[in-house]
Amino acid sequence: MNKDSIDEAKGCWEEEGTRRKYLAVVAVFLCALFIASVGGGAIVGAVHWFSVLPSTGTTAIDLQVKSDPLLVKTSYGLVHGKVWDTYTYAWLGIPYAKPPVGELRWKAPQNPEPWSGVLEATSFSDIPMQIASIMCVADESYEDEIASGAVIGSEDCLYLNIWVPKTKDGKLPSNLPVFVWVYGGADISGSSSMPLYYGANLARKANAVVVTFNYRVGIEGWFYHPALKTGDPLNDSGNYGLLDIVKALEWVKNNIKNFGGNPDMITLAGESAGAMNILALITSPYVKQQYFDRGVKLFHRAILESGGIMAASLEKAEQSANLILASLLVKKGSASSINDALNIIAGMSQDEIKSLLRNADMKELYEAVRDCSGAQADLLSLMSGLLPSDLLIGLLPSNIQPVVSDLVSQMNDLIAAIMSLVPPELLSSLIPEDSAGKYLMGLMNVVSMTYADGYVVAENPYVRLRDGNYIKVPVIIGSCEEEFKFFLSMGLSDMASYLNTTFGRYIPSLSEYLEAMRPWPEELAPFLDWLLLVGYDLISTIGTKLWEAVGTDLVATFMSKYQANVYVFRFCWNQEPEPLDFLLGACHSIDVPFVFGNVGDGKGFPYCNFAWTSENKPGRVALSNAIIAYISNFMRNGNPGDPDGLLGSLPFWSNYKDLIGYERIIFDATDLKAVIYMSDQ
Repeated sequence: MNKDSIDEAKGCWEEEGTRRKYLAVVAVFLCALFIASVGGGAIVGAVHWFSVLPSTGTTAIDLQVKSDPLLVKTSYGLVHGKVWDTYTYAWLGIPYAKPPVGELRWKAPQNPEPWSGVLEATSFSDIPMQIASIMCVADESYEDEIASGAVIGSEDCLYLNIWVPKTKDGKLPSNLPVFVWVYGGADISGSSSMPLYYGANLARKANAVVVTFNYRVGIEGWFYHPALKTGDPLNDSGNYGLLDIVKALEWVKNNIKNFGGNPDMITLAGESAGAMNILALITSPYVKQQYFDRGVKLFHRAILESGGIMAASLEKAEQSANLILASLLVKKGSASSINDALNIIAGMSQDEIKSLLRNADMKELYEAVRDCSGAQADLLSLMSGLLPSDLLIGLLPSNIQPVVSDLVSQMNDLIAAIMSLVPPELLSSLIPEDSAGKYLMGLMNVVSMTYADGYVVAENPYVRLRDGNYIKVPVIIGSCEEEFKFFLSMGLSDMASYLNTTFGRYIPSLSEYLEAMRPWPEELAPFLDWLLLVGYDLISTIGTKLWEAVGTDLVATFMSKYQANVYVFRFCWNQEPEPLDFLLGACHSIDVPFVFGNVGDGKGFPYCNFAWTSENKPGRVALSNAIIAYISNFMRNGNPGDPDGLLGSLPFWSNYKDLIGYERIIFDATDLKAVIYMSDQ
């Protein structure tokens, strides 16, 4: 206990004329602190500090909380954070739910157990269990496994992190807007502790509270099998990762005020699968009926970056679960092949299947799926599966349907042409057997993003948007100019691994890159290099246009029928050195570090680290600052508007009005300055 705190407490007691009682309470309090300090573990001590001042009802713990901005009360106990930097406090690894292990595996998350003493919230929790990839770089302990295909992380992963800007006098602020981030990673990878998502810069520049959190991914997060049914629609939905997001929002709603945040000004933001999950919540019958329709607004704004939504049927979900189980039987030697294992499963009772799944080691499940499905991964067929279906195209306005249908046909024709031209063994060699990219794509073939159970996830979310049957909050939505290049580059002899292991290396030309990375025989190089250069850009362009049409324009069109506060963007920054300007450009995910303000040296997505140069730093920093200014305005006012006063004079960001001829804001930059303007293209 510091001197100021003692003096403050002393004053209270002297006013009452009870110095003797005061000294006794202080002695007890100091003893409690001493006992707590030797308690060990994450939760310091197991004693309650509560000593109530006789006439005021004030507790000693209240005095300590008042004097120490890092000590904060939550609904479940005290947490003690850390000084992150000169401008920011942080609380890391706070549990927002019970560990989803044992009987809680594949069930809706439950509130955490209260604790005694103080939780030292000064380090990140472990990441969700997943196959190691570039999407899950959390700390140095996992960096060597990025491209190894190893299974990393833990089932015990439901923790959150908070960054809060300091006030001038070092105290906690009050009533700040809250920015809650949902990470991407195809719902099979990712974590809240990636350096990309460190929230200090955003908290400081936007003057907001920033929250990130882990949610279950992959087999833990999305898994449905009839044998696991309990009769509870939440436990039986299969969408456990989505329910984790709801539980995290509940925690924020109930506790963020004590950290300086406004629980009635929460912006829910996400990218890629994170944005898709947010859209699943916006269209969720469960979230709408059980929360918003009852006046419990879990969030008040939404930012959707490179999103859309894809939901599989429960029939597909059961097929996926059986494939996962079959992979386990093959790994254990109980079956000689996947087909053999599926036949065995068909003869098992539901109780036998339930027992096998409940008692399975989660790491072994991941290894089984990785080893069995990875060998069958097919980059091009996977991309074909991402194309809009006829059902989805049928929801489009009649004058737009032919355009989108034609784009889908072009993409399918292009994929077919490439597959007919390239020998299968060469096409397969684009993704080497030990490639982390292959493992991830294999897992994506088995594990869906969300399952349309009709309760947590709507049977057709786009229909709910079309009919106005969704949660209406102000929305920012958009995508990157060259989304698909991210996915194409992952297939080039595991480019992610290459960029990581050669971090900082400058490659002066595309030809040198091709020479270094070429997986095919030299005699075929002229043909296949040409195919790469021509087909790469073409596939990227068509795939990106489809993504924008379905993930951004269609969603914005439906929403704008029922609300005026919809704002659309396109992110176009492409100042990487060669050959990254061609191979990646303004690709999927490259906008994320700009949102968080993590565009300095050594920060951000690994691809972006490689793209940062001293030459493009002024422009990228200016662009990031401008984007944060718009977001800050949006968090406070429900529209990004004109952030004059926050950051000089920026273009007015007008709302979306109509699919044909509507305007979106363009985010771009030269090496030296931000380039931002409204466009109808």
